[in-house]
Amino acid sequence: MVYVVLILSAVFVGGGVVLMVRGGGLSGLSGIYECGLEQLVVKGSYFSLRFFLLSLLFLLMDLEVGLLVMAPFVVGWSCGGVIKFMVVLWLFLLALLYEWWAGGVDWSL
Repeated sequence: MVYVVLILSAVFVGGGVVLMVRGGGLSGLSGIYECGLEQLVVKGSYFSLRFFLLSLLFLLMDLEVGLLVMAPFVVGWSCGGVIKFMVVLWLFLLALLYEWWAGGVDWSL
């Protein structure tokens, strides 16, 4: 079964390479695409690092909440399980407090 997957993967990759070489390669990807004239002045796109860090923090906290909901079912309610659960909660709280202290949780964008 593994050999069949490897052979099919090699056939698809090889076919893609052959079609790319016959079709002219990647030269068609560098042109404009149905959007009119080319820009005369190339402007760099502005990317807010502050917004990126805030959204990354939101995603991490969302993931942590999802893990915390299932944690009691995974570790059980034994003494060791509750201690592990509390250690993880304290680590999450300390990480949040550090982010707040470092200025990463400033809601004014």
